[in-house]
Amino acid sequence: MQIGLHYSRHTKIKGLDYLTSFEFLIITSLLLICSGDIEPNPGPTVVQDNASTHSTDNTQECIVMNNFSVVHYNIQSILNKVDVLGAELKNFDIICLTETWLNPNISDDCLTIDGFKLYRRDRRSDSHGGICVYAKNNVYSRRRSDLELPDIECVWLELNSHHRKFLIGTFYRPPNSSAEILSLIEDSIGLAFDTNVNNIFITGDFNLDILKNSSRQKVRDICQHFSLEQLITEPTHYTESSSSIIDLVFTSNKTNILSSGVGDPFLEQNIRYHCPVFFVLNFNKNTSPIFHRHIWLFDRGDYDSFSQSIQETNWSMLKNDDINIYAKNVTEKISTLATQHIPNKTIKVRKSDPPWLTNEIKIMIRKRKRLYNKYKITKNIIDFENYKHLRNKVITEVRKSKQLQTDKLAEKLKNNDIGQRDWWRVLKGFIKPEQASTPPPLVKDDIVHSDETEKANILNDFFAEQTVLNEINASLPADSPQPPY
Repeated sequence: MQIGLHYSRHTKIKGLDYLTSFEFLIITSLLLICSGDIEPNPGPTVVQDNASTHSTDNTQECIVMNNFSVVHYNIQSILNKVDVLGAELKNFDIICLTETWLNPNISDDCLTIDGFKLYRRDRRSDSHGGICVYAKNNVYSRRRSDLELPDIECVWLELNSHHRKFLIGTFYRPPNSSAEILSLIEDSIGLAFDTNVNNIFITGDFNLDILKNSSRQKVRDICQHFSLEQLITEPTHYTESSSSIIDLVFTSNKTNILSSGVGDPFLEQNIRYHCPVFFVLNFNKNTSPIFHRHIWLFDRGDYDSFSQSIQETNWSMLKNDDINIYAKNVTEKISTLATQHIPNKTIKVRKSDPPWLTNEIKIMIRKRKRLYNKYKITKNIIDFENYKHLRNKVITEVRKSKQLQTDKLAEKLKNNDIGQRDWWRVLKGFIKPEQASTPPPLVKDDIVHSDETEKANILNDFFAEQTVLNEINASLPADSPQPPY
């Protein structure tokens, strides 16, 4: 509005000249937009999410989407599986993975899941074992290395959500481990309890089959020692001829648990495989705010008719002695004409999935889950083969869709007609596929703030404090002599 006031005060143009000047401003604005130097619809780089793509008939999926949830999966090598894991587990807040089979030569850049922060611990002695834990960016998380003993494989995170502090420990105990390893795991759990954090959750692959008496007694001893409860009651690991429950979930307070269970083994492991285990807490997860935004489809505008309407407008009817009302009338008239000749709409903006995770893939994932649930009921080998066929198809489609998205970005970079600003934006799609549109949780006075309004007020107060000048010892400069006229 200040630009309009400045223009009105310093430009003495009437009638047609006034019209031509506004037409010139509009044409100039359109040229800037077409040049790629102006963002036509500024705002977070997210797209409208079609709510109909979410499952409404799967109660468990809805619970995971709406409440704070944690999943563990023994994946037997994470390389070449990151895209599939991201597509399948994106609705969980914490993703715990064991047997990642990494080494220090593998960069974190190869392990990125959009919207998550990575914590990892590789096995030092060889390229097997290892743990990766992903925490969503909108959840306050920090690693508790003081709880991780050097001779066992574990990762501890301290989390804070909705002003609740809790610890999550992820363990991998190799098969045929000595009794000393189990003792060290208990020592690590003991250190967690010494922190006086009331809510403690433990998950991982312990290779202790609680379907066998000897292993069940060891797990029972751990539970009795620390007043824990173990939640998983159905098989999590399958071989050619057996099944076992070795992927476990422990909690120090079962009243915090809304749901827990075993998911379908969506990775391509045909003979020996693990199933993911999960648990859901009884409070809502942190979510990005949903808001409405008005956007303009400038590339579809009819600018010839727009220009004609501008010329036919009686601008003198908009005049007013009050410059503010005059500027408002002109602005509203231009906006009305633009609405008539440039397609526009109001969309609901929410946190979106990656563009390569299409609705077709989401539908196949839900269908695959239904096939696995059917197999668990019937135990029919034909049902399992149908499940495996669709599972393998989902994996292929995820990888194909991700590669297609990468190829599209590459083609855009090769286009000689692309503007400088668009070129850098496309390049960012390679380097950093997701740009956070909101700041992460903020800590002030040892209190974690995740609410968007709270974070905005904290940042506003901080920057306002930086503008306060200390004038206690300040003095005015000496008057300079008046210049001769």
